[in-house]
Amino acid sequence: MNNVIKNILNDLEKQEQIQILFACESGSRAWTLHEKDSDFDIRFIYKHEQDWYLQLYEERDVLERNSLETYEVVGWDIKKALRLLNKSNPTLLEWLSSPITYRNDVMFTEELKQFAQHTFSPYSVLHHYLSMAKKNYKRLKQVNNSTAKMYLAVLKPLQICKWIIEKDSFPAIGLHVFHNGNKGSIMEKEFQEVILHKQAGLYFSSHILLEYIETSLRTLEGLVKESRKNNFDHTKNLTDFFRKVIS
Repeated sequence: MNNVIKNILNDLEKQEQIQILFACESGSRAWTLHEKDSDFDIRFIYKHEQDWYLQLYEERDVLERNSLETYEVVGWDIKKALRLLNKSNPTLLEWLSSPITYRNDVMFTEELKQFAQHTFSPYSVLHHYLSMAKKNYKRLKQVNNSTAKMYLAVLKPLQICKWIIEKDSFPAIGLHVFHNGNKGSIMEKEFQEVILHKQAGLYFSSHILLEYIETSLRTLEGLVKESRKNNFDHTKNLTDFFRKVIS
């Protein structure tokens, strides 16, 4: 582990009197899309001592350290994380699917990932990523000199949508998402080009990818509406898990 990150997490635990249960990389480095000087986007889940949760008024359930050069650090309290997991929160799903972990309480993380599978709702997650793709595509069309980063801001959510629709599961974060179903095709070459340009921090433009984006948005619109909803309420099981973790 990067010693700087290790020290950041250790200092946070001492300063805030918390225990970090899980920490990961969530940005371009998790996707292997980072440039040489890209920031580290550190995300974590933590817990307080049991008495902290018995206060009359709840305190802030998010911790941030953004003043650190090249290191953006954001953490959620375990109760906040579990509430969001019950709603199949896409951000939390990405954290749990990151290939880079900086802190990992194995028993806690494995059980949390099991809950992530049980609470997974394709319908809500697909709506989130389709909306993201549309918004980022609108921005892409408004600029004269586009970058590879702007293209990938559209392509990543689109590819996640396609993965979910095909496999009914949330993908592990990584470049394999771009190659899914595109092996040996012209699209694989185009994806490779935009990825290489992003890693080099270059401007980029592709009529082929623009057509791909337009077609994908139209196709996904109907598929997302018909996708599976998860209406089962896991509140009781998550509450039991919460009590176990903080006890």
